[in-house]
Amino acid sequence: MKRVKLRCTDHALMEIFVKFVN
Repeated sequence: MKRVKLRCTDHALMEIFVKFVN
């Protein structure tokens, strides 16, 4: 469960990072 949550968070952070860079 924690692993899945961490993965979701990582995905969200990556998405935000991409938006910030672009």
